[in-house]
Amino acid sequence: MLSKMKPFFPIILAFLLAATNADPFLGIWKLNFQKSKLPGKDVQSQIFSIVIVPEGQLNLIESMGVNGKTASMQYITNLDGRDAPVLGMPGTPTVAVKMTGIRSREAVWKNDGKVFQKTNSTISKDGKTWTIELQSFNPQGQPAGGPRVFIYERQASNVVAHGSSH
Repeated sequence: MLSKMKPFFPIILAFLLAATNADPFLGIWKLNFQKSKLPGKDVQSQIFSIVIVPEGQLNLIESMGVNGKTASMQYITNLDGRDAPVLGMPGTPTVAVKMTGIRSREAVWKNDGKVFQKTNSTISKDGKTWTIELQSFNPQGQPAGGPRVFIYERQASNVVAHGSSH
């Protein structure tokens, strides 16, 4: 049986490599504060990493405040629009992430079941820039303030983790 499949190994390998590289969001991203539209400057650096783990895509956000304190949050998504727990935030937050296009996705963030923010993300055609538009909501579900825009620049791509810290 294995010998009959031998001619297909290059095709299977090419498919697997293409599938691994298909998601332009995978990689390590650094927030560019000069290009972003954010109120205040309470964070001095932020790295957003997205890697493949056995459970799905691990999203890890690591920040350092202007006071030198570090913080991180993480979640694992299968990009299916289902709520996933978020670790590292107060309360009982969840996020539901789904693809809306080849280079775009949306996320609905909830705390205790109530939507508190929505994000729309897009990767540039050249794959080097990730734009996140974030809208916050008050407890009544109405927009709270104008949208914020986060501009991330790719630091590394094709990052694959072999386990998760979840």
